[in-house]
Amino acid sequence: MISWISDVWQKILEIVNGVGSTMDELVTRLDAVQFDEDFIITTWLGTIHYILGTPLYMMFTTLLLIGAGFVLWKLIKIVINAISSLIPGLKGKVRIE
Repeated sequence: MISWISDVWQKILEIVNGVGSTMDELVTRLDAVQFDEDFIITTWLGTIHYILGTPLYMMFTTLLLIGAGFVLWKLIKIVINAISSLIPGLKGKVRIE
């Protein structure tokens, strides 16, 4: 009876260790990323920051991020509705507006 609790605990420990090692690998990979200062986007954002000043630049980038979020939300809704229309059992049950 107690053996299954031990098995569950071992499985949880394996999952936690796996997530920890994956996160460690992610940090190592992210540390290896190098950004080019002459990249067109960084040059463009730097110029906008210089022209607008910090407060307006922060408002501009915030609006860009919010707009990108709305575009992603719209795309996710389209994908979910397409998937739900393909599966007959989900028709009418999953509706995102």
